[in-house]
Amino acid sequence: MELLGPTYVKLGQFLSTRSDILPPAFINTLSRLYKDVAPISFEDIRTVISEEFNQPLENLYDEFSSVPRAAASLAQVHAAKLKNGEPVAVKIQRPGIAKIIRADMEILEELASLVNRRIPEARIFRPEELVKEFGYQLNRELDFQLEAMRIERFRTHFSNNPDVYLPRVFWDYSTSRVLTMELVEGVPLFPGKLEKSEISSAEIARRIFETFLKEVLDFGMFHADPHPGNICVLDKQICLLDFGQVGILHETDRDILFDVIFSLINDDIDSLMAAFYRFKLISSDINERLFRRDITDLFERYKSLPARRVQLGQFIIDSIRICRNFDISFPPDMALLGKSLLMVESMAGSLDPQFEPIKYAGPVVREIRKKHFEPDYLSKKLRRKARLAGQGLAELPGLMFSIARKAESGRFKIHFLHEGLEGSTRELERSLNRLALALIISAVIICVTIITVRLLGS
Repeated sequence: MELLGPTYVKLGQFLSTRSDILPPAFINTLSRLYKDVAPISFEDIRTVISEEFNQPLENLYDEFSSVPRAAASLAQVHAAKLKNGEPVAVKIQRPGIAKIIRADMEILEELASLVNRRIPEARIFRPEELVKEFGYQLNRELDFQLEAMRIERFRTHFSNNPDVYLPRVFWDYSTSRVLTMELVEGVPLFPGKLEKSEISSAEIARRIFETFLKEVLDFGMFHADPHPGNICVLDKQICLLDFGQVGILHETDRDILFDVIFSLINDDIDSLMAAFYRFKLISSDINERLFRRDITDLFERYKSLPARRVQLGQFIIDSIRICRNFDISFPPDMALLGKSLLMVESMAGSLDPQFEPIKYAGPVVREIRKKHFEPDYLSKKLRRKARLAGQGLAELPGLMFSIARKAESGRFKIHFLHEGLEGSTRELERSLNRLALALIISAVIICVTIITVRLLGS
């Protein structure tokens, strides 16, 4: 994948988040693709900035380091100073990368279609949908203005949280290919660096884990690449960096996640099964006895582990993998969540060997769940649903008028879908074939009889 180029590097990174599809050995190997890659030349950087702002780099920045701070498959980051002396970090997209990705995506779409047609065993993984999801995420990552908007949304969400800090965005110096942010000189979460931090490693572990859970359960948008290089300690705050990869969970997805986590914390399989039915994840023809057996085995396996060995991220991944065996599908970002949460838990465990995810997850989940039952939250939810229902009712007269016009002009059509008749159709075809064969044989017998009679008569 490294030899094939940036698109395939990103594909490997994307697949490394799909623990519900690939076994651990592949996940571990593909995770190596997150390392830094060879940087592009400073002249290429200068060209991109000039093209985006229609003026030379020197007109925008007072200083601009020619040596990148970090280089990745899609972009690289340079330190700079604005004309007012403000230190900034500038993320620049690699030149021509969008064109390369478009060409590579066409090839991947053809390959996915070929796999779907030629390898029936692979259809359970929905290769064409997988490639479409990868393309969607990749296009989102290429749009730096979208990344800037995400940073602003995270800043707003955590504005009243003294434990979390996010860098400012300088919109006048940002485009879809160049992103200029506040330069944060924090302490990175690498071994041997945290001695300079003002808070203990155990406290850092707790804050990182709780912050991530709040992103997911309260905000519905989470940092999907939480490795130590993208998180640092600034004074006594946790600072989050690089929002190129972000996962999104809608309200229903978060409700499912609440029930999954609660079921593990409270050792309650019945509530989990009830949630699967409530959110219509389980079809009526599923073998519930086998499904419940597999879920029970999963619970038993986690119950037997020491508290600090229980990882919520792995539990989510294992749950999705079991559900996939019964053709139960989850949103793609749910699998991404499992991988990201697992990364956060592993990081917290390396910072604090006694860290227990369940111990800290319980209070956070209960606090957010309680908030969701407060009058203000419920009234906002009801107003939103009422507004959507009102919009649907407002469109109803127009829809009825359109149907009436089509009926009046004779252009109104009703399409019938016959389900469950395939067996009857095949049986009818076989009966007709047998009838046709019987008629042919009868005709042959009659012809032979007539010829025989005539020959005997002559």
